[in-house]
Amino acid sequence: MSPMHLMLIADALFVVLVVCLEVGYRLGAMRVKTIPNAHEGFGTIEGAVFGLFGLLLSLSFFGATCGWTCSRAPNRL
Repeated sequence: MSPMHLMLIADALFVVLVVCLEVGYRLGAMRVKTIPNAHEGFGTIEGAVFGLFGLLLSLSFFGATCGWTCSRAPNRL
């Protein structure tokens, strides 16, 4: 693929992402207006998502430090 095609694909994905965010925001706003306790119970889900993001971040730091120490080790045959 040429770089121009990749740029068009990236632009299209960005536009789709922004449109999906806007649609989700509007649907959520309508749901809050119609259902008074629409946000009840999301604390558990948020905690789980933040926990998974923390795990992902810690594993990425671990991988970076492991790669750095492995590259600094002398080559042993």
